Amino acid sequence: MSGSSDSKSSWQNVTLRVIASTATHPLELAKFLIQIGHEPIVPYHTKTLFGRPTLALPNVFQYLRHIKQIDGLAGCYRGLALKLTSQTVFYYAQHCTSEVLKAHEIFTNEPIQNNKKDITQNEDSVDDSEEEEDNEDGIYDEELPIAQRRNRFLKQLGFKLSCRSVAIIVSQPFQVAAFRAMAQFVGRETKYQGTVGAVVSVYRESGICGFWSGLTPRLVGEISAITVSSSLIFLVRSYLSQDRTLNNLVSAVMGFLASTVTYPFHVVASCMAIKGSSLRAAEPPQMPATYTNWVACLTHLRAEGQWMRGSSLLWRYYTGPQVIIGNRAIPLEPFKPAKY
Repeated sequence: MSGSSDSKSSWQNVTLRVIASTATHPLELAKFLIQIGHEPIVPYHTKTLFGRPTLALPNVFQYLRHIKQIDGLAGCYRGLALKLTSQTVFYYAQHCTSEVLKAHEIFTNEPIQNNKKDITQNEDSVDDSEEEEDNEDGIYDEELPIAQRRNRFLKQLGFKLSCRSVAIIVSQPFQVAAFRAMAQFVGRETKYQGTVGAVVSVYRESGICGFWSGLTPRLVGEISAITVSSSLIFLVRSYLSQDRTLNNLVSAVMGFLASTVTYPFHVVASCMAIKGSSLRAAEPPQMPATYTNWVACLTHLRAEGQWMRGSSLLWRYYTGPQVIIGNRAIPLEPFKPAKY
């Protein structure tokens, strides 16, 4: 009975995430185009918080307005069907992997009979389900020696990483198709239309290996983020703080730090997902020909100071060479906005 309710709850969460993804897809489309380096609007003069003249790029809402002007409202949902397909496959693969690991008792901890029952446990279970799961695994059980708690944490981390890795690998072909469908905005192509048509186009242009374009940086980014955030949370909660309210704040902060540190891998994954296609967005001058692999892409983006592009959606600054003349920032290289 509990397994049935857990499965129902899991699919309810998937449904809510699908609805949220649909609502936020226009913003994700704009962010993706920024990640692959598409800047169609001329930067404007502004000043930093310290009063220094600089050139600013449009924020995500101005960018989204530009997309709407070119493609209309429907164009803001370019690639949505493929994105939802990718997410559905991702969550289903993650759920199936979780069930298989549990059935074979791989990366699972033995349950602990806790004699101390918190009277208010039921009241807090809705908001703290993840923390409750950790406590059930004995990761933060103060009665256990720290060595045993550490072993339990490593097992749980292995469980999470296994589920996430399988889900990423299985869903990557649909993500590649979704990214390429979204990147068609740059060159106004129509090759990646519809779910089946987009998948066929990926195969025709890049072969079987093309379905997993950008897989490695995506895996590295996701695994690193989970490992860093989970490890930091474990260290803080095990050695520094046992306050429940503070722990929730620590979890949020550590998750944010981990996602920030690993963000460049997501930028690289977006670029490499469309690299190898015949799309205008994947060819020079939009994307350098030196992106022969994801390491070369990461190295170039870092050298150009572009590996965090898209991380700030409200305040974006032009990072090209510029000089200040007469209290105004002037770009040394002419900015060439995209032509459609």
